Amino acid sequence: MLRSHTRFAALHIPHAEPGDLHAVCEVCMNFSPTIEPAPPHGILVDLSGSQLPDLSLLQSQAITACQKNVLVSMASTRWVARCAVAYLQRESAGNSLPKPLVIANDREREFLAPLSVRYLTESEMEDAEKLIERLLDLGIHTFDELANVPLGDLTAQFGTDKGPVLHRLATGVDPRTVRRLYPSRQVMAIFSVAPDSPGILNAYAVDQVLIHLSNELAADLSRQGLAARRIRLEIICRKDTWQISCFLRQPACQQENLLEAARRLWSSVSVKDSVLELRLYGENLERPRIEQAAIFNVQTSADSELTDVMRTLQNRFGVQALQKANQLPLSRRELVRSMWERERL
Repeated sequence: MLRSHTRFAALHIPHAEPGDLHAVCEVCMNFSPTIEPAPPHGILVDLSGSQLPDLSLLQSQAITACQKNVLVSMASTRWVARCAVAYLQRESAGNSLPKPLVIANDREREFLAPLSVRYLTESEMEDAEKLIERLLDLGIHTFDELANVPLGDLTAQFGTDKGPVLHRLATGVDPRTVRRLYPSRQVMAIFSVAPDSPGILNAYAVDQVLIHLSNELAADLSRQGLAARRIRLEIICRKDTWQISCFLRQPACQQENLLEAARRLWSSVSVKDSVLELRLYGENLERPRIEQAAIFNVQTSADSELTDVMRTLQNRFGVQALQKANQLPLSRRELVRSMWERERL
């Protein structure tokens, strides 16, 4: 049985511009749907799960996206992950790009112990600078020294709000999670083999499962009246787990479009082991977009309110007016949007 672990990655882009953060966020979404920009130069990513993520791949893709050095760290809490990437930033100033720094589970306090309490600037506390000065005045210079101060003394010095927080941070404890940049709504279809089964062993059987999953996903999206802008496929084998995803040119809710994306994702990886479980996710959900031709077709329009409006127009201006409107060219705004979406692919 694979064990799930809580992991948070922190990315830092020195001298980042607004476009750099956006580009790296897009890369991070290929690794996790849960990301949080940490301006002015950082990003937090929730990489929790059973499979250890490839941080070197994440780093290389992020560097390619923004054409700048990107520092990467990972730890079991967002606080320690932020401290680790800040440590990389200080240690690598003017030197070559360091490899991603991973703080192992149960080693958070050991990592923090020798660090200066000035790293509290990474704690996201509003008055961190004042707290640092007070700690230094009290002769507390490192997190090891701070962790050894009795909780009661910290509470007496900094109050019931700040004292316990400082104690937790000094020992590497941080219950905060990553706040999602995108809506958390998603739909999922899952297929698991029987416990005594050897697993899915051939491409034909996998394709049949993908057909089944895309049908389930399409039915779920139809019930909610939504479409998926992003499709993610999770493949769980006996030894390995893959998670791959892609953006769609248009938000999709039709089974054939979902199946096409799922097949494309499957073909992008080389799976040599038997498959125990397949999960197909529809993410970044939004209302389906209506094609220009469908707007003017009263008989096929799926939107009842739009149908009523178009029928009123048809009764007033006639069928020929609607047919003429259907042939009008796209507006400049629609053309630009269409070009941008093709470029995204």
